[in-house]
Amino acid sequence: MDSNDEHIIFSIRKGDKKSFEELFKRYLLPLVNFAQRYVIDLNDARDIVQVTFIKIWENRETLPSNLKINPYLYKSVKNQCLDHIRHLKIKDQYWLTVFSQLEHTYPKIDHVDDGYKNLVYKDFKKEVREAIASLPEECRRIFTLSRFNAMKYSEIAKFLDISVKTVETQVSIALQKLRVSLKYYLPVLVILLSILMG
Repeated sequence: MDSNDEHIIFSIRKGDKKSFEELFKRYLLPLVNFAQRYVIDLNDARDIVQVTFIKIWENRETLPSNLKINPYLYKSVKNQCLDHIRHLKIKDQYWLTVFSQLEHTYPKIDHVDDGYKNLVYKDFKKEVREAIASLPEECRRIFTLSRFNAMKYSEIAKFLDISVKTVETQVSIALQKLRVSLKYYLPVLVILLSILMG
């Protein structure tokens, strides 16, 4: 174990904020870059790394004295990323349902007052088109086949001669990017859908 690491761990266990800040500054950028191998959004990667350091500080008194900092930090960030991905998969299913409902609910928007119509039917539809157009080519094609051609993942995989896992991954990437692009619209859409489907 590196003597400097041993000293930092000892100091952090004693509540030395300066040592903790030194550790944070040293590993912040490398860990954020590492986290982005698993998650797309830079802000998500930063949040994951920050949460990792917060947990270290909160549990500093129980840190093993012989702790190897480098592998510990990278393993912790990786685990946080995997938890984040699992959570996103649940959100993906939710937003896939929202998009599907919107496709079948557009005709009903004619019965909603002009304020909602302008907000959702015009602005949102334009934003959706632009957001989808900004997706990477393969990602855009797979997402379009899934959402607008109503093809199952297995059908898309066969059609494009790729694995089902690749299809799942690309749809998940598309949804993550769309959530970021359309984050100001989605809360309004949920409310609108509850009105239209009620």
